[in-house]
Amino acid sequence: MTTHDPKVLLRDESGREAPGFLLGAAQGVEDGRVCVVLDDSHGVVLALGSDATLELDARDGGGPGSLRGRVLQHRVGRDAGWYVLEIDPADRVLLSAGSNRRQHTRVRPAIAVPTAASLSAPDGSGAREVTVKDLSEGGVGLIVRPPEDLELLAQPRLRLELQLTADERPLELMARLVFRRQSGSLLHYGLAFDTLATVGFDDARVRLAAWVLAHQRAQQHDASGPVRRAS
Repeated sequence: MTTHDPKVLLRDESGREAPGFLLGAAQGVEDGRVCVVLDDSHGVVLALGSDATLELDARDGGGPGSLRGRVLQHRVGRDAGWYVLEIDPADRVLLSAGSNRRQHTRVRPAIAVPTAASLSAPDGSGAREVTVKDLSEGGVGLIVRPPEDLELLAQPRLRLELQLTADERPLELMARLVFRRQSGSLLHYGLAFDTLATVGFDDARVRLAAWVLAHQRAQQHDASGPVRRAS
């Protein structure tokens, strides 16, 4: 296993589970199929065509995300077993999120100019103000004040409205909750943008990329400090 192979738990329909790691996450974004490699000593045998669940170990310190899939193939080697799963189309955004964490740079908004955001159900109900912790082309980290709205979090998708700049219309993005955790007296949510459910995501990606690049340059300039002239 390499450092790029996400750790997982594979769970069958009866609740039995076994640890392993995930291969082909990037490819799975395209064709929906992934390979799960398990330590064969755990003895979990899944029926072909049966449903299974993958629990992903989040790479950025957050909690896991769940992927639903159907067992397509099973192979057994000397020390390990391989399962090929077809991931449910509604859950493939999490594969994209895992890839985005490696491919897309996340930056934090300027402290003096915070990025306004609102989180709600897909129809806009239950909206609440949140604070953007970090942002990339593929996802966003949010700071949320308690109490939590568990009914809102039970939605399969969430609607995020981002006001990137004061002179542009807000971005409206559909996203999936990838993790949530306590952060002192506040809450930290991680969301992956749903590229399929978001109308006009290609245009949104351009605006997100421009925002990230502008903030990267500003932070690099601040880090370098003023240029000293030679005497």
